[in-house]
Amino acid sequence: MSDSFDAADDYIAEHAQANDVVVTSDILLAERCLKAQAFVLAPNGKLWTDDNIVSAVAMRNLMADLRSSPVSENIGGPPPF
Repeated sequence: MSDSFDAADDYIAEHAQANDVVVTSDILLAERCLKAQAFVLAPNGKLWTDDNIVSAVAMRNLMADLRSSPVSENIGGPPPF
């Protein structure tokens, strides 16, 4: 196994198979597991699907871009779970 920052996510995504159940709050990991045809749940019980993951990834990327922008100093991240 790799020592990289995403090593655990890589392992999970590479081993996820059809009909496995993955519980994660990581949207990018959820997207990768959906591609393997696994069932993916958020910790709050929300079922991620091919239909709703696209907008979640887009929103995640938009918010990351806004947080890294020098113009947007007080955007912050998502609320604590």
